Amino acid sequence: MSATFLVTGFEPFGPHRSNSSWDALELTRARWPADVAVLRLPVDYVAAHEQLRSALLELRPRAVLCTGLAVGDVFRIEHRARRPPALGAEPGPEESRGRWPWQELRDALQTAAVQVIDSEDAGQYVCESTYWSLLSCTPPLAPEFAAFLHVPPAGPGHPLEVIAGAVGAVVDARRAAMLPGGLLAGSPAGEASAAAAPSGRTPHG
Repeated sequence: MSATFLVTGFEPFGPHRSNSSWDALELTRARWPADVAVLRLPVDYVAAHEQLRSALLELRPRAVLCTGLAVGDVFRIEHRARRPPALGAEPGPEESRGRWPWQELRDALQTAAVQVIDSEDAGQYVCESTYWSLLSCTPPLAPEFAAFLHVPPAGPGHPLEVIAGAVGAVVDARRAAMLPGGLLAGSPAGEASAAAAPSGRTPHG
């Protein structure tokens, strides 16, 4: 089995009886073609690491977008991931950086009419741990494009349909660019990450 694109979200955790990162994928997945796979991850350092790595081994996707829930009103484009103590025995660097055409990602979110910021702090919880698991993969498991997007909780200010539309816009933009003759060159190498816009530590998952 293979897939061009893998998109992940998380199960509910802590006080959150639902998790908008996964609920948005549930709402959107029916319209995606068969080459886009979705995966719900547990909010557990080791289990999320193992399940993500297993999916990468099975699917060998060219692009992976991980999503997670962060309390707040904005969508956060995460640019780096630090190794968590729970995965201290795993091989890999202490810190890794995402690989994506970042302006394309921003443009897709802005087209979806949501507020977006660039972030250098993914929260040091399972979201950042999972991002590190993704970025620290080595070939042939390492996808060409790898990013993490934090989404706000669903509610009156952010209906689930809006969150799903924003995530869908990001996936659609990258898929279109990856097609032969796509409008973009397709390689994120050399594009500098935008400076973070600190917004304070908030619960992530």
